[in-house]
Amino acid sequence: MKRKYQLLLGILIAAILVFTTSCDEATTPGCDRGGKVIHTVEEVEGSVTRYEDTNDILITYFVPGTIDSAWSGVVCNDLFPDFEIGENTRVRFSGNFRDDEDSLHPLEAFGGQEFFYLELTYVEEIN
Repeated sequence: MKRKYQLLLGILIAAILVFTTSCDEATTPGCDRGGKVIHTVEEVEGSVTRYEDTNDILITYFVPGTIDSAWSGVVCNDLFPDFEIGENTRVRFSGNFRDDEDSLHPLEAFGGQEFFYLELTYVEEIN
């Protein structure tokens, strides 16, 4: 009888491990193009641009403590609020930079700029 409970406990633990590890990389709708999470940021400042031809929104975050490192994320979910995006629109945002799996390389990059898909969890305009 003791062996039966040990087996049941083992199956339960295995099921919990499988469920929790598979949820770590779950994406929000629209972000399924992105791969695994590379960077996570919480309430950092960035600048916003919109690509006219594709209507994609790009948020660029300049990494503190570096000379020219910038993470640019193509927003892949529908969390972005409806406000005017001008030349120097600044935002405070949180989210997950996901591996672009080489699909964003056609975009023009400068210096230490890297491209990702950006799964937003929070965004607000800074005036």
